[in-house]
Amino acid sequence: MDEARIQMHIREPHRGDDEGPNADLAIIVRHWVAMLRAMEAVGWHPLVGDDDLLTEFERRVRVQLANPKILVLLAETDAGICGLLEAELIELSGIFQPRRGIHISAVYVEEAMRHQGIARRLIDRAFDWARAQGGTFAQLSVLAANPARHLYESIGFTVFEQEMTLPLR
Repeated sequence: MDEARIQMHIREPHRGDDEGPNADLAIIVRHWVAMLRAMEAVGWHPLVGDDDLLTEFERRVRVQLANPKILVLLAETDAGICGLLEAELIELSGIFQPRRGIHISAVYVEEAMRHQGIARRLIDRAFDWARAQGGTFAQLSVLAANPARHLYESIGFTVFEQEMTLPLR
């Protein structure tokens, strides 16, 4: 599909109340789990079974949706939700010069909809939200084997620090 022909909009999910039904909750959880499974496939930590994972993420998403410092965005086409982004407002202080920014904790676009500018539009909207909150920087973590690294680099993200792991035997 050509990016110019995609009829898509970015929106925040229906928040609902803390315990009540939320029309977007199941979709958000499904996308989070799909993203985590894709990360697991390229070497991330092994995940628990689907039932435990779904239960944990439903609880987690309810908490996230209630937090005003967390932004959740959904990309939606006529066919339904095809992507999501989650970011958190962060503040440096203490030993650091005070600064406010965002940490993008999730960007996920369904495989069939990738390479059409959806992730970039989600990220741009998150940048707008951060600026409106007084944010001056954005950060994210990405697995070394994640092909989305090229997208993040094309946006202007650079490697700032690296996390190294070692299996202990």
